[in-house]
This record gives sequence, C-alpha cells and structure tokens, in this order.
Amino acid sequence: PAEIPTAPFSPHRSRMILLAFVASLAMGFVGIVVAERMDTSFETSEDFETYTDIPLLTSIPGISTAGPGKGKKGKVTAIRPPAGNLKGEVSEHYQNNRLAVLTDPDSIAAQQYNILALKIQKWMTQTGGKTLVITSSTGEEGKSLTALNLSLALASTMGGGVLLVDCDLRLPQIQDRLALQSDPGLADLLLSKSDDARPYISRIGDLDVMPAGTNSVQQTRLLSSPRGSEVLAKLREQYKIVVLDSPPVVPIADSHTLSGLADGVVMVVRARRTRPELLQRALASLEAKNLIGVVLNDVELSSTPYAYAYRYYQQHYLGRG
Repeated sequence: PAEIPTAPFSPHRSRMILLAFVASLAMGFVGIVVAERMDTSFETSEDFETYTDIPLLTSIPGISTAGPGKGKKGKVTAIRPPAGNLKGEVSEHYQNNRLAVLTDPDSIAAQQYNILALKIQKWMTQTGGKTLVITSSTGEEGKSLTALNLSLALASTMGGGVLLVDCDLRLPQIQDRLALQSDPGLADLLLSKSDDARPYISRIGDLDVMPAGTNSVQQTRLLSSPRGSEVLAKLREQYKIVVLDSPPVVPIADSHTLSGLADGVVMVVRARRTRPELLQRALASLEAKNLIGVVLNDVELSSTPYAYAYRYYQQHYLGRG
C-alpha cells in the first residue's frame, strides 16, 4: 500500500548548492578568459616587444609607498642617507611620492632607473644629445615619476650637471613631488628677458630642478615661441643634460613643440593601462624621428618569466626574503 513520505522529496538543497558552486566557478573562469581577451594592454616586456620593434629601454616595477624605512605606524625610521649626498633624514614625503632612487637606492626599481640612466648616457655619447623629453600617450602613466627618478639617477652617476625642467605648465607635478616652495620657474623665465636661469632653479642633492613657475598655465603659448627655443638653447649650453618633463602627447600640443626642440624623446607606457591603439595614435601624432625608446612602467614582476631573478636579488643581495 502507498505510504506518506517521512521526508521531503524536493528540493535537494545539497545538490543545488553543489550545482551553484560549480556554475559560479565556470562563470568566473569564463569571465576571466573574456576579460583577458578584451584587455589588449601591455602586461610584460614580452607583450610590448611582440607588438612593436621600438626599443624597450627598461621595465620599472611598481613602487610601494611603504619602503624599507617605514615603521608600523607609517613613520620614517632610520633610513640611511640617499644617493646624491642629501643632508638630513629622508622625508616621508619623498617615499609617498615613490622617489625610489632617493629613498631606497638598492631596490629593484632604483636599479632599473640606474640602468636607464646608463643607456641615456650611452645615447648622449653616441649622438651628442643633451636635451631629453619624457612624455606619454595620456595622463597617469608615470611620465613625471620617470623623469624625476631618471634625473636623480643621472645626477648621481654623472656627478651633477643635470637639470630637470617641469615643462608640463598645465598640470605641473615636479614642485609638489619634491616639496619645493612656490618659487619662480620656467614660466617666469620665459616671461623675463634675462639669460640668467639661476634665480629659477632649486637644488636637490646633485640635481638642479626648474619648476613650472607661477601662473604657468597662462604661459603655455611661450613654449612654442622663439623665446622658448632660446631658453632651451641656453640651458643646453650650461648643463651636461637637460631632462624635460613634457605634457602627454594625445590631448596636448605642447609635447609636439618640445619634441621638435629636444635631441631625444622617451615615451612612458604603463603596464595594464596603455592600450596598443593609444600608443600607436600617440606615436603617429608625435612623428618623432628622435624617439630613443620606451619605458614600461608599473610592471608586476611576479607575472614575468624572469621573476625568479628579481627574487634571487632580493633574497641574497638585500636579505629581504
């Protein structure tokens, strides 16, 4: 005879949970594959070299704002004096702005900037070039960070004679990153009739720095004027090398003017952000025959096939585990 069930026939909760778990894993896997297919940005140096034959000068890893001198509460503890013979303790401000050449000269990032500096010196020897533009396709790709660390590395290896000029008059960053006072700079020099640039220059260790200056946004037109080329020519005579932090290429015309006045151009590309079509647009727009190469910025070393080499350096040379 038929009997009334003693337990519910459905739903089978354990089976439903298992199926939902498997389905979520499958959907997540499919989502990852689709995202990887849609993301055409450069992740490693191999990705970049596969896309183009433009020389890749170096790959810079992401720089942490919590360096080896940070304590648990975020305060700067005993940090040794940095390269460039700066007096006093390194400020936390430099660490927060990722000036690795100053705050952590033995780090992988600082070593890569030193390698870049050596390549720039070789370029100077071969071509006689003395003015170098650092630019990028668009904003937030690390051009100012690259210009700063490269200039510091050059000043250290060359024993001075290096000038960093903030030519991004629309959105200057050098002054804030170096915690300089609101002193006159490039914009003020362009307005003046003087050939003496010393009142417009500050000094950080072995590096001379010319900030954008006061009311710089109003003076962008002067970069393309005869006065702009005259000022850059004078600076070229006074220094071994002049590094120009230029505005981005795609949205702003200033970088086109500067690349025509400079001896060489370095393009900064940010890993996992800069898309190939954007880089291609920037290069086609710039039409720079004096392009030296590209710096791949903010690379995740763990995703590269040679990550073990950097781990070995950290473990055996730095003892950081």
